[in-house]
Amino acid sequence: MKLLSLDVWDTLIRREVYQEYPKLYTMNVLLFKYRSSIDFEFRCKHKLYKKRIDVESQLVQSNAEQDGEYDIYDVFSILLQEVTNLIETDSVVEELVLTEVRYEKSYTYPDPTIKKFISNIERDKTVFISDFYMNSEKILDILASNGMIALTNSGFSSCAAGCNKRSTKLFKFVHEQLEIGSENHTHIGDHELSDYVKPKSLGVSAIHYWPETESKKRAINEKHWYSREALLRDLLSGANDRFNSESSLSIKITPLLVGFLLNIAEHAISNKIEFIGFCTREGEFFHQLWKELFPDETLFGVRLPETGVVEVSRMSTFAPTITEVTTEQMQRMWSLFKTQSVSTMLASLNVRTELVEHILDKYEIDPDFDYSDLASNQTILDLFKDREFCHIIETHCSEQNILIKDYLGTKFKNSKKVAIVDIGWRGTIQDNICKLFPEVEFFGFYLGLYKFINNQESNSTKSGYCFDLNLDSSEEGLIEDVSIYEMLFNSPNGTVVGYKLDDGKAIAEKYISQEENKTYFDFSQTLQKSISTQFCYWMKVVDKYILDSSEFKPVAQSVLTQISKEPEKSLLIARSNLHHNETFGLGRFLSGSRPPSYYTIFSSPVSRKSRKELVDFYRSHKWPQSIDIIEESSWFKKKILVSILKGVKLAIRLKVNITQR
Repeated sequence: MKLLSLDVWDTLIRREVYQEYPKLYTMNVLLFKYRSSIDFEFRCKHKLYKKRIDVESQLVQSNAEQDGEYDIYDVFSILLQEVTNLIETDSVVEELVLTEVRYEKSYTYPDPTIKKFISNIERDKTVFISDFYMNSEKILDILASNGMIALTNSGFSSCAAGCNKRSTKLFKFVHEQLEIGSENHTHIGDHELSDYVKPKSLGVSAIHYWPETESKKRAINEKHWYSREALLRDLLSGANDRFNSESSLSIKITPLLVGFLLNIAEHAISNKIEFIGFCTREGEFFHQLWKELFPDETLFGVRLPETGVVEVSRMSTFAPTITEVTTEQMQRMWSLFKTQSVSTMLASLNVRTELVEHILDKYEIDPDFDYSDLASNQTILDLFKDREFCHIIETHCSEQNILIKDYLGTKFKNSKKVAIVDIGWRGTIQDNICKLFPEVEFFGFYLGLYKFINNQESNSTKSGYCFDLNLDSSEEGLIEDVSIYEMLFNSPNGTVVGYKLDDGKAIAEKYISQEENKTYFDFSQTLQKSISTQFCYWMKVVDKYILDSSEFKPVAQSVLTQISKEPEKSLLIARSNLHHNETFGLGRFLSGSRPPSYYTIFSSPVSRKSRKELVDFYRSHKWPQSIDIIEESSWFKKKILVSILKGVKLAIRLKVNITQR
């Protein structure tokens, strides 16, 4: 009988990744599924992987008489005993073995040339011979998933035989089992020592299999294993090549959002969160991407919490928290917007000015006059003592309190741990919801967080993915204009202004601005579709390379810096034309405005009207670059406006630094 034997890895089948990735993947699944049972010092995928390698080394030494061969079941049994407090581990061991087999099936493929390579080799029987820590049945399972059973449906594994190719004992074992001599045996494999030199020393006709194209891929995979930075760099480059027909802005932003959503999923699992609410309006897009990143609602084998869109806004959640019309309760809004008119305050509460117009007339209050330091303003203090005024406001707030609790209660169900996902920037919506549901623990996840102004609730935890100025003030320059990102991730479905009953059910009441939506349909919609197109690519590589959110964070921060410092002209134009909703706090929409006159600029220090006009201009042009693209303005005026903007930002930074000392 003439025998042909083939090595398995890099001969019959090839991995899409370096050979150590399956081990790391299984350790990551162990971490995600059994974190609370793992000793604290090993709650890291890399530490678990290193511990696994240590266990394997111990088994090599203790099994010296069997050529140092070991079985994966023994590895996991010992590992679980040493790093967990689990008592019954047999089922967990089996689960981990199956996890590793599934990973191997997912990221292996048939060698593209091996069938042709062996087509002219005369043989009566073909088997595989592999130095591997899984038995022949598991190897056959992996081969079958790659359609290679037609080449060989049997073989020999070193862990089962208790000897390997390196010592030549496995070849001798095969000869004994099949009752053939070495002169009738041809062996093919990629390892020069184990598959060529050693069998040749026995008289086996050995052939070293090393196809150039596949060998180059293998070298790249090895590089990626030893340098995660190189891996991520090449993945980003691969995305750029694959999606070069998409906008460059979407290609930059996509990995930022992948990292953000990964961060939420990781924390949701570790904190045992029961429900994740994606807040309108940006959350509608985030939720869509979530479903694309986690199509089977799992992360590394662990079931993710239930998710849903929650229709909320600063306006719709603030009024329900007002139990009395007092300066103390209103201060949570006034601290964010220090200069306001009465009509602005009423707009933020979603109360029509007409309802209290007769009361304002009684106190001779101009509803559109802007007051500073409202908490100590006598006019406001007198208004807040008026019983009718307070009754109208408190009745409205009480009604909204009942409705929003009904609406959100239906979303949260009986969850005791709820995540709130929003774009940022201080998490005031979360603050309001925390007040409404004091018995629930809320975790807020944001692209970024600015310094908190109001006191934080005891049932509240917040996390800024790209930056958190409450933890690191050096990151404050990452975003020049937050409304850019609100524009990019916006939805056309309107802003929630409050809640109402519909057939006995509390639903969100919305205001849709067609002017605001123009920017969505002209710019943001196309960008979002482009980002969504790329998520399938990132979904696959996150799983394959066991990527986590911390590895995306430097990329995300770099993207923010690039957008702030070198924004694309199309982005600046879109922002300049934005009709931006600032009803809460400012009581109106802001639109890109014409540049102020020289008179307005130079009279602003002494003229309240000029100063207000100048401030409104800068609310629409927070980037120096956005001022530079204004066509109907002279070069000199642009330079003056940019200098003022930079000077104000510098003064604010200096004031913050002095305050912190």
